[in-house]
Amino acid sequence: MAIFIFALLFAIGPRAFAESSSISAPSITFKLTRKAKRKIRAKVRAAQGKGFDHEVTDIQMRAASGAQTKFSSSYMIHYWGPAINDLGSGNRPLIGGIRQQSPVSVDGDIGLRYRFNENDSLFLAVGLYKSDPLHTSEASKPMTVNTPQINFNSTRRVAGVEVASDTVAYITTIPWQLKYNQIGKLAEYVTFLKSIGLSRFDTGAWVNVSYTAYGNERVSNLVASKQNDFDLVVAPTLDFRPTRNTKLWSSIGLVNLMHYRSNPGFSGFTPQALTGYFGLGVAIVRNLYVDPYVQFEPTQMALNKTIFNLSSDMNF
Repeated sequence: MAIFIFALLFAIGPRAFAESSSISAPSITFKLTRKAKRKIRAKVRAAQGKGFDHEVTDIQMRAASGAQTKFSSSYMIHYWGPAINDLGSGNRPLIGGIRQQSPVSVDGDIGLRYRFNENDSLFLAVGLYKSDPLHTSEASKPMTVNTPQINFNSTRRVAGVEVASDTVAYITTIPWQLKYNQIGKLAEYVTFLKSIGLSRFDTGAWVNVSYTAYGNERVSNLVASKQNDFDLVVAPTLDFRPTRNTKLWSSIGLVNLMHYRSNPGFSGFTPQALTGYFGLGVAIVRNLYVDPYVQFEPTQMALNKTIFNLSSDMNF
């Protein structure tokens, strides 16, 4: 009898236990938010070598495109310096066909960025401006907020070529530009860059096309002769990357055309002097890029026509 009971329990015990477990075991489900799903997809793409920073390797393009979050802030600061033989000067020399005299200055764009996807973003900003910062105090000539702008940035790799474009529109409020009756500007800036094989060299070009709007008020013939409304610059580039976070870059504006309002029609584009650039770009971190560089005329190299500049891109 005991053997029979034991055999019966042995036969029905596992089934009863399984049925009991299936009834009492809690059901656990996971529901991911859209933000969590995006983060997971981004990590998977990065692990597969398909993320933005694998697609775009140039340190300046990365920083200029902004942070990779949906919303972020960007700060672009530029120091427009004097000739390198007179670093204490308050004025910049006229080179490359520029006719409008401008002071040494610090300016920048500060604003918010909205990212549509990892390649495209919209930047809404206001400008900061201070002229002759070496000789004026903040009390005597304070930094001003000016030049509201909108900028659509698109940065990606196309057929092995890294391409960055900025479509920019802004309203002019800077005093020295207002002196020439300037109202605003619409510009398209495009940069192309491609690695040379497996070397540390990159080659490419940047193309700038812009239209500057001026008011209809009557101005002197001298001012009218300096109102350039259309610009076209095509500049081949050659970069060398000593390390992952630095690059030596050089460029020369082989095509440098300006159209002045004093010229009738659209056929009167004036070729300008060749302008060269040489700089050292450093990505301190991914979203902080600093770039001191010089600007010069290759056809008449001289210290008094070689200008020191400094630019930086910061994103948070």
